[in-house]
Amino acid sequence: MDSMSMSEWEKTLVRCATRGGVVLYDPSLQKRMDEVCAFADSIGKRDNFEQALGRVAFPMFFGKNSRTLLSGDWAPHSFQFGVQVQDESGGAWRFVMNGGLIFHATDQSWGVHT
Repeated sequence: MDSMSMSEWEKTLVRCATRGGVVLYDPSLQKRMDEVCAFADSIGKRDNFEQALGRVAFPMFFGKNSRTLLSGDWAPHSFQFGVQVQDESGGAWRFVMNGGLIFHATDQSWGVHT
């Protein structure tokens, strides 16, 4: 990813490599990410949160290079995500799937919803 051409918007994203995949998010989301990580630590569920984040970080999606874009969500301690794949020429990215990394208060865990 570092060697490919990126738009100015993409250059501002924070890269979070996890389990071979890449999760990108706007730096304005860093405070929310820090708060969710601190919350996960406080309830002893940091591993659960990181595992859920890893489940949405696809290095490949249907045989194509992919990346996941993370954004905020209205639900507490939760995020939205969109998966993009790169065209065969290694240039343009297009969305192929979206969903949520949702915190479930009843069992104090994060789940992936698509």
